[in-house]
Amino acid sequence: MPVRRTATFKTELELPPRQRLLAAVCHGDLTPAAAEVEAERLHLRPLLHQPDPTAFDPMSQDRWPLPMTIAWIVWRTPEAVRESWDAYIIGYERWREVFRDGRCVGFEPGPLPNPTWPVLALNENYPRERSREAPWRPRSPHDALEELWKALQQGDIEADAIDLDTKQNVEIQASAWKNLELYFEFGTDVAKEDALSRSGFRDIRFPMCQIIDAWPDRILPETLPPLMAPEGPGYMPLSAAAQWIATKGGAHDPGADFVAWDDAYLRLTDRIASRDVAVTGKEFRSGRSEPLDPALFSDLVVHHLFSSEEVDHADNDELYLWATPYVDKQHWRAKFSDDLRQRRKTIWSKLVVSRADVATWWPFDLGSDGPPRTGAPGRPTSMSVIIEEFDARVTRGEAIRSVGGEAKVLHAWFVKTHPSWSPPTLKTIANRLREQRREYFPPTRN
Repeated sequence: MPVRRTATFKTELELPPRQRLLAAVCHGDLTPAAAEVEAERLHLRPLLHQPDPTAFDPMSQDRWPLPMTIAWIVWRTPEAVRESWDAYIIGYERWREVFRDGRCVGFEPGPLPNPTWPVLALNENYPRERSREAPWRPRSPHDALEELWKALQQGDIEADAIDLDTKQNVEIQASAWKNLELYFEFGTDVAKEDALSRSGFRDIRFPMCQIIDAWPDRILPETLPPLMAPEGPGYMPLSAAAQWIATKGGAHDPGADFVAWDDAYLRLTDRIASRDVAVTGKEFRSGRSEPLDPALFSDLVVHHLFSSEEVDHADNDELYLWATPYVDKQHWRAKFSDDLRQRRKTIWSKLVVSRADVATWWPFDLGSDGPPRTGAPGRPTSMSVIIEEFDARVTRGEAIRSVGGEAKVLHAWFVKTHPSWSPPTLKTIANRLREQRREYFPPTRN
């Protein structure tokens, strides 16, 4: 016996350094982390074989299989999608527990399971609440599958697959998804009407562009992007204009106060609908830029960064604004822009508004002299700014029915907000309010 143990000991010492480290981890003499550190010290390649992620870009693929699609809906990152890609998983190793006599004695390299729906469905490591890292409505893989099925049934997402009967690649019609359920057979995901049916589809794939459009990514910045002033000719991103309004030209920090942001977007979209602010966008499918119909912005639902991440619009055709803060040109060109969406599809993207129009209605401190007081058509006056605030107060339910009382509130607001401008007198404001308020407070009759 002593001779046999000595022989075994000498055999292990004679192993190459990398194999010796693997044996130590397997026997429990070293932890996987300590073994990796030692391998790096000895200038050995990593103990686990893992493909180079830069050689596998899921965003370069035209179509995604089901696991990659579900991974995007849940986690919204290329990294998560890559880890559900069978081409990447092949040859990918992880540490797997080694058991002897019912207890774990060490670890050994082992392959990752093939990415399929049953494997993904067991993943509990998904976001449970909104955060800076995951600023979208959390959902489990099961929730994501349910949303995907609904989108397929409504024709918002296309899919092709191999027909189990004909063995041909076909497009699955939207009407067919209402009767299809997901099953796992012979190591792959199949969609069939029931478990006993021999008809159905395998190798189901979805257009990557449609998936990321239906469930868009978002970036929640730690601070607000640099303020963009509406100076000079041309256009500015719609969200940049909303930020100008919400921050009162940089004089106020609304933080994450969704009420203040709601109010800013409401003011802006109301002016667009009233044809006071010109807006241009790109038709999403053709990429053609053209002025948008102002009527599209009337009573428009807005989902900005500080509101709820998304609302299920799948059951109606109502347009809604998906607003994304303008960070820089690179961010803008990477398809992070303000969009008009319908159901799960972008209809108009890259929405921009006239700088001159924004400066007209929300001049703030663009000039030390404030707005011109000539009253010329198309130019702002101190009174136009006050009436704008009065309209906003009515919308928020803050306006006072008393003309005199409301005039005092607006006069104090103007002096505080625009200290460098000459305010109208209380009498002038009151006279203007008597005319303006009839739209909101009709006279009562005894």
